[in-house]
Amino acid sequence: MVRARTRHERWTERIVTLAQSAAMAARSSGERPEAAVRLTHLLTRVLDAGSDRPIHRAVDALDARHAHEAADIVLLAAAEAAGTLDMIASRPDGDLAGVAWLFLIPIVVVAPPMGVPGIIPAGAAWEGLVRSLAVHGLVDDQSSLVVCHNALYPAADLPRSWVAERQWLRLVVEGLRRQEPTLPPPAAAPAEAPSADTACHLRFLVGAVLSTGGEPPLWDTVDAEAPEGQDRFGAWLESAEGFVQEALGVERVLVGYPDRWDEAMDAGETLRNMAGASWAIEQHCDRAGCTPDAVLADVRWQGGEDGAWEVSLSSLGHVSPPWSWHPTYDPDEDRDALLDTLRSRGIRRMAVDERDKP
Repeated sequence: MVRARTRHERWTERIVTLAQSAAMAARSSGERPEAAVRLTHLLTRVLDAGSDRPIHRAVDALDARHAHEAADIVLLAAAEAAGTLDMIASRPDGDLAGVAWLFLIPIVVVAPPMGVPGIIPAGAAWEGLVRSLAVHGLVDDQSSLVVCHNALYPAADLPRSWVAERQWLRLVVEGLRRQEPTLPPPAAAPAEAPSADTACHLRFLVGAVLSTGGEPPLWDTVDAEAPEGQDRFGAWLESAEGFVQEALGVERVLVGYPDRWDEAMDAGETLRNMAGASWAIEQHCDRAGCTPDAVLADVRWQGGEDGAWEVSLSSLGHVSPPWSWHPTYDPDEDRDALLDTLRSRGIRRMAVDERDKP
């Protein structure tokens, strides 16, 4: 007796077929083919059904066939399906219909562990931060509404699946009824001994752009890489850091660009690494009474479950405690990014030990 295929198996086969058709059409026309649109619609149904397993299985099947271009199309379409939502939200002043785009803003807070705020307090600075996205042209101020939760989420508290990401987007949209997103609060920080050691802590703001005109936010368009788009991002970044600094009242903050979920999480890790390197160099030079060109950076691979590059800074008469460049892509790319960052901060002498690097 032949076993009937499950719904998940049928979905996987359909995803594979559409992805291969989309890849073939893209190679011949260079434009987004109809198959890619149908693929995104299918992935939306799959995610709304509560499982992304058929998507992962389809990617594995395509990679096994060496259809890597088609597999990449599936990954991009899954991210689009998870992070966008056709919506109608009921509000006291009438229904709001359009498209919602979920986004994250990475923020690095430089403070002692016990001094990292869990939220950005309500007030003029917080309101200015939310409005700044429209003020600087990152969203269409005529047809878009920005909704942002003021909780500061550690990366560990954020969803790591497309299904959960889409569920969070639904919560943000549903929260419009109460004019605030109804997201789970960040997990309580584990009890630990108070520490005076200042370090760089990565947090994320979660929000959505709700557009009645269907205009996507700047970071979701090709214009993001154009000179005008970069100018808008730069102007926004300057004002955003001022608003966050004012609202939190901590020693130092760095803000990253708003972006899609996965891209923003990757950018946040990079931002934390760069902030950590700058802070470590600054602290070493202050304590040792030297300039960066007098510092030796000892860079070596430390294995373990995650693996990371560990850096020790030393100069005549002073050695600072080691710090880690957290893994982001692969060890070789992380090493190159780390060395480039050290050079950009004035470090000229480096010793690199790559033993045990995978």
